[in-house]
Amino acid sequence: MRSASELQDIVDRYHLPSHMRASLTGQYERDGYVVVPHLIPPELLDPLSLAADRVTDRARSGGWSQVRVVGKQFPPWVAGDDVWGVQNLMHPDLGEGVFAEWYGSEGMLEVSAALMGCRVEDMQFGTSTARYDAISQSSSEPVTSFKVILMLLSDGGSWLTPTHLELFNLLVNPLEKTYALSWHRDDIKPTVSPSEESEALGIKHHGIQWNAALYDDECLSAVPGSHRRVRTPAEREANLSGGAMPGGKALELKKGETVFYNNNILHVGKYNPLIKRRTLHGCYGSPPPGDTARARNILQHDLSYATDPAFRKGLPERLRPMLDRLNGMQREMEGREVGYSQDL
Repeated sequence: MRSASELQDIVDRYHLPSHMRASLTGQYERDGYVVVPHLIPPELLDPLSLAADRVTDRARSGGWSQVRVVGKQFPPWVAGDDVWGVQNLMHPDLGEGVFAEWYGSEGMLEVSAALMGCRVEDMQFGTSTARYDAISQSSSEPVTSFKVILMLLSDGGSWLTPTHLELFNLLVNPLEKTYALSWHRDDIKPTVSPSEESEALGIKHHGIQWNAALYDDECLSAVPGSHRRVRTPAEREANLSGGAMPGGKALELKKGETVFYNNNILHVGKYNPLIKRRTLHGCYGSPPPGDTARARNILQHDLSYATDPAFRKGLPERLRPMLDRLNGMQREMEGREVGYSQDL
């Protein structure tokens, strides 16, 4: 976990308000989410917004088939006329390089690393903070030296906690009618028993999810703290029947703000066709080697395009190690049934 001084450096650098300075990770761990401003640089806001409009128009006109459609909440998506999401923004066939530029931006990686308890160096090179800190503190040499690299490799790499490039999509307003998803946890079915739910919540998360608003956005609501506990009977009933969710809170975003959240939190998205929505939606992961707990949640979205060498070549340099680790997970899952997180 980062030290208090390192977190202070991050909040200073990205102009976080004073009330967040002492509680960036604390709020995230307690509530399951935290809203962070200024992670979309001013010089990228217009290019991202214009690119978002272009891919939305293309999806709505039928020119891009990797979409989320009204009437189907989770993959696999089927054909439909009204789009509420555009998938795989970094796909080379879309030709919008600004998305990859922002996905690999310093601010996003710095804050995500802080909330996941690793460093950006860890995201690049895959070092566990515990092992990294122990060696860097015991050695008089810089951690980039050959001697220290050998020390890091000396135990066979069991300490590695690499971060993966994962999903990057766009959430948009449908055009024809109001639409709402069900309250849900992303990778836990609502029908599980309390004991099954408790077991699933106990699995280490190894990732972080986020929504970054290109326009003011009031679509996402969540139940603070619900990522750490089994649903109450009233929450379970609302989850299954579609009634009002006790304790639900709208996570309002102003243009340029990003909400980071644990996708085990009870949350829901609601879409108004009369209000323009262009919200960047994605995640990063940092599973240890051999841990495939995130595989279903990620690979159900079909990231086969990411194995194309041409895609890697077109990525910013800092994203390539993360892509390599994602593709390593894809290779590890070859021939194995991935399945889908939800039946909705």
